[in-house]
Amino acid sequence: MYGSLPDINSFKVFGCLCFASTLLAHRSKLQSRARKSVFLGYKSDTKGYVLYDLDTREIFVSRNVVFRELILPYNSPTPSSTSNWQYHSSSPSLPAMTEPVSPSLSPPISPTQPTDHTIHLLPSSTTNSSPTLRVSSRTKKVPSYLQDYICPPSTISASHVNKTCGSYPLSNFISHTNLSNSQHIFALSLVSQIEPKSYVEAIKFDCWKQAMQLEPNALDQTGTWTIVDLPSQVKHIGCRWVYRIKYNDDGSIERYKARLVAKRYNQFKGLDYFETFSPVSKVTTVRLVIALASINHWFLHQLDVNYAFLHDDLQ
Repeated sequence: MYGSLPDINSFKVFGCLCFASTLLAHRSKLQSRARKSVFLGYKSDTKGYVLYDLDTREIFVSRNVVFRELILPYNSPTPSSTSNWQYHSSSPSLPAMTEPVSPSLSPPISPTQPTDHTIHLLPSSTTNSSPTLRVSSRTKKVPSYLQDYICPPSTISASHVNKTCGSYPLSNFISHTNLSNSQHIFALSLVSQIEPKSYVEAIKFDCWKQAMQLEPNALDQTGTWTIVDLPSQVKHIGCRWVYRIKYNDDGSIERYKARLVAKRYNQFKGLDYFETFSPVSKVTTVRLVIALASINHWFLHQLDVNYAFLHDDLQ
């Protein structure tokens, strides 16, 4: 009529399988990115397709849809071939809700079968013929986000990886040969010492015994606590030891640090505590001091206040 062929790209096979993209605003991280649906048609005055959700049984309209026009979910009463049994209906009018299968794989229905609606169970071994999967010839390459990591080659078998050093055998690919002597000593010192995870492990070593003895002495000297009687019908709050090893710049051990901390997840604000103290200088203050020292040609000295966090008011 207008001298040109009309655009029929929007014409799709009725009843075919399709996947509608879900909206980002209503989708969480773990939810699926598409809705498995069946194409029903078009809606007037709306640029979109009318779809039927196979999971929620809801009819909706979507614009971003990917069609699989050769797969008709309601075309055959044969369910998915992954089940142990296949249902074979004797009547073509019996509806069935099945997984999408290729029409070429659907068993033909003989016209000489009886007309009753009996469902016969046939073992899946009778239909062992399956199509050969096509192997992609596309060149495989490592994703760009893995270029910053050391990944084992695919030639190493999974059993060999698990036997050597777990699922990630980084020790087979990481070497300290390119480090300088000072860096090598520092790197080895980080793995030569093990920090205890519990009091039972730490009490076996004299260095951690001395560190744990310094902690209660500092608590008494700084007046962190006051010993009182436990009120009736009140449960005490437990505590635990936390152990850390402090290193110098050359990798040598500066000291063994043990901290006795309360299990604060058992505390309630207003009942077990009222205020929290954190005597830490702000970054703005530090930059101001450095700027004043630079303008007035002052010398700066850095020092560490031991047990600073144990003071309520730092003098």
